[in-house]
Amino acid sequence: MSNLLHDSVNVGDEVVLSAPFGDVVMEYTDRPVVLASAGIGITPMAGRLSRLAKAGA
Repeated sequence: MSNLLHDSVNVGDEVVLSAPFGDVVMEYTDRPVVLASAGIGITPMAGRLSRLAKAGA
């Protein structure tokens, strides 16, 4: 998204924004899980990690 804004939006342009939406679903598996993220991506990863820890996974 940053590249799109940097390349396409100029000072004074108006943009329409919305709140984030969509589902982030982890299907059950007994395989090992690797969570990798950077920046703001840590937010959904923290939720997943918390859920896995509570489930004793």
